[in-house]
Amino acid sequence: MPINIGDRVVFDAVKRAGELIVPGGTGKVVDIKMDSFSRAQVATVVSRKHKFQIMTKGLTVVGRKNGKV
Repeated sequence: MPINIGDRVVFDAVKRAGELIVPGGTGKVVDIKMDSFSRAQVATVVSRKHKFQIMTKGLTVVGRKNGKV
């Protein structure tokens, strides 16, 4: 299912160099752009007070802004 701006998504924990940056959970997609190196879509997600970027392959849609899944 394609990811769109405004979707509610579920994601796994985000780690860098073995350190937990953001615990897994749900968030809202606020921006989507193409990664210049891997040519993959990267979504900017806001969860709680964290704002981070994650590849859309690591996201699962749980709600749409229009209420349908």
